Amino acid sequence: AVCVTCSDEGRLGEVISVGAGDAAAVRTARGAETIDTTIVGPVRAGDLVLVHAGSAIAVLEDDR
Repeated sequence: AVCVTCSDEGRLGEVISVGAGDAAAVRTARGAETIDTTIVGPVRAGDLVLVHAGSAIAVLEDDR
């Protein structure tokens, strides 16, 4: 399934590091990339996020 607006899919990413402003480096199945975290607010290394169109759209809860 893909977004009907932009044909991008939601992908799982693990935050590697947090950059300046609302940027974060994440590791996805496609490799490392920089994303915008404005929508979800502050994240930290190790957080799992749902990435869509270069932005984090959700932080997944840790059930540990």
